[in-house]
Amino acid sequence: MLADITGRTIETVPNTQEVGAMGATLVVAAGINKTDVLELAKKLVKVVQVYTPDPENKAVYDRNYEVFKKIYKANKKNFT
Repeated sequence: MLADITGRTIETVPNTQEVGAMGATLVVAAGINKTDVLELAKKLVKVVQVYTPDPENKAVYDRNYEVFKKIYKANKKNFT
């Protein structure tokens, strides 16, 4: 769903509860080694699953988002 909505390829990694610490570690390691952090991440972080966007689904999500914005605007006063 996220890939379809954003139109970008999404990769998942193991142990998602530790991604913040892993990201900080990669930034420090890249700084010490004077390398690009994304290149270093590609070498060191295992990708578990790859999700590619489906353009047909994006059209549906975009249409429904427009409907949501109209409904939200119409109902906002009822919930504030």
